[in-house]
Amino acid sequence: MGDTASSETTLQPSIDLTTAFYDVMFGFQRGKDNGLNEVEQLIYRQIEGSMSNDSKMSEFVPILPNIFSELLVELKQEDVDFKKIARVIKTDPLMSAMVIETANRPFFRRTSDEIISIEGAVSNLGLSKVAAIIFDMVMKQMMKIKPGYFERFGDLIWLHSRECAIACQELAKKENEDAFLCYLLGLVHDIGKLVIFSFIAETNSVVDTFALPGSKCFKNFLVEIVNDVSRVVVSEWALPEPVNAAIKLQGEPPVSALNKILYQGNLIADLYRFVDVGYIDESRCFELLLENDISEELARSVFAAIERDES
Repeated sequence: MGDTASSETTLQPSIDLTTAFYDVMFGFQRGKDNGLNEVEQLIYRQIEGSMSNDSKMSEFVPILPNIFSELLVELKQEDVDFKKIARVIKTDPLMSAMVIETANRPFFRRTSDEIISIEGAVSNLGLSKVAAIIFDMVMKQMMKIKPGYFERFGDLIWLHSRECAIACQELAKKENEDAFLCYLLGLVHDIGKLVIFSFIAETNSVVDTFALPGSKCFKNFLVEIVNDVSRVVVSEWALPEPVNAAIKLQGEPPVSALNKILYQGNLIADLYRFVDVGYIDESRCFELLLENDISEELARSVFAAIERDES
């Protein structure tokens, strides 16, 4: 695993997996939980009000760039046209440059000649990898939270989403499921967190005293509300139906293949990050995974895929 443990994170003897992501983000609370503080109460009221007000909620729903939507339309076709995919990518110079740069990396390039065209890059990488590159760029840009102090929260959400996507992709390969759909599922599953933290940033910009949420009571509220917000967002994005269906069932006992993959991929990604920041040690990580029917061998293979991608 990585060597980026934070000096501010203390190894925890016990861990509540339901709120552990927020423990790492906000800090581990000790002592009595006295309920919601002033800022948390304000955030709670705003979120509850917005969930029942479609026009208010729509203000916080990220808008998908045209290139994302256009690619999804093309990828849904029974006979995907490589030339059409290339034309869509060419409409965005930054995307084009990233796709060509990736295609020329030693790990991907299958020829000694430099790849200089989008058509060549798409042919070399394959549609799923090209789509993953573009969706990564789109989602990473979306997860920028202002003002500056809150950017680290967006970065953490993005990092987890990316690692969950890789985990889901690896699990899909082992279960003979569509690896690209599972990658996309992992990438977008936590979009509700982005919306919630945009609320938090906005709230702190208007209150008189700066304060961070982080009580156990508030973390439990986030656990309950984030999946609901994610469902609202993806319903407006017109994602592939298997992805929509899996997001709708997120947080419930996994019954479908994709929901099982998302549940396991999310847990593996969470624990990978918790070990990396020093929240738990590796032996406890594998104990927790085994308690959730994930073998150490399977987890290590997914961890290796995450590390390869981040190296």
